[in-house]
Amino acid sequence: MALKRPATHAGSWYSSNATKLGAEVDRHLANGASVLGKSAIPGARVLVGPHAGLAYAGPQLGETYAAFDFKNIKRLFILGPSHHVYLEHAATSAFHSYETPFGNVNVDVETTQKLNDSGVTKYMSATTDKDEHSFEMHMPFLKRLVGDQNVKIVPIMVGQTSQEYEKRLAKLLLPYVEDPTNAFVISTDFCHWGNNFRYWGYADSENCDNVSQSREELRRALKRSNTPIYKSIEYLDKKGMEVASLTSYDKWKEYCKKTDNTICGRKPLAILISMLENYAIEKGDKPISLEWIGYSQSNQVRDISEGSVSYASGFALLR
Repeated sequence: MALKRPATHAGSWYSSNATKLGAEVDRHLANGASVLGKSAIPGARVLVGPHAGLAYAGPQLGETYAAFDFKNIKRLFILGPSHHVYLEHAATSAFHSYETPFGNVNVDVETTQKLNDSGVTKYMSATTDKDEHSFEMHMPFLKRLVGDQNVKIVPIMVGQTSQEYEKRLAKLLLPYVEDPTNAFVISTDFCHWGNNFRYWGYADSENCDNVSQSREELRRALKRSNTPIYKSIEYLDKKGMEVASLTSYDKWKEYCKKTDNTICGRKPLAILISMLENYAIEKGDKPISLEWIGYSQSNQVRDISEGSVSYASGFALLR
């Protein structure tokens, strides 16, 4: 197969024109630095960011990569969900590079081979890789930020994995967390709400107790509550962000089961959380906290017939 993965979403999800795209990415990075009060937060080598089209996810992607302390980074692991194929394991890219309008981003083929040799991961097909957008949407920001610095990527697509598998993969990746030249990014959107996603979760308070799980339950809840649907979605997402911040695998799983929030990267996040939890235990340190920067929704849902997707940006410090 060809060694370079083409930028299959350029020209639709984002501009294929390097000059136009550069101006847009630079603007989002500058706005992100303004929100943070600075750029390149020392020790920020764990990132969380969305993967929708730049018209929707650009602000949060800018915040994510504005926080990135990339100066000494040689390798970036990017974990994202599978949107088009069903997997019960994780799969790595077989390409040698990812194309962007700014130039190519190299894949660390030695590391992907090593992961696959462990028997835990496998290569994904070229078609699956090209169809998937969760890695590609991060590439323009990464390449624009690091320029000619040869930061190699290790894309890992995470399927519908079991808890046993997630902990096994987290253990496999743990030595890479301990190396300060490695960074990690989780590519995930947050709540996908409405008929298109078959999710009508509704919580009338920040505690997210008694979350509705059907349209019928939602209709009953709306009769007794004045909380707008978009605010309820925010409650669900921000409770998830709060729980993820604790970096407790069991608490994250409990939250996901309780709310069934349609966070597409809930599995990649679970692996990251398990990894950071084990990292802190091994070092004898207090738990590592995920810090959240920004949050937005594609649309403010006010009626049951509408829908939205949520986006968040965050980072964790590893020193």
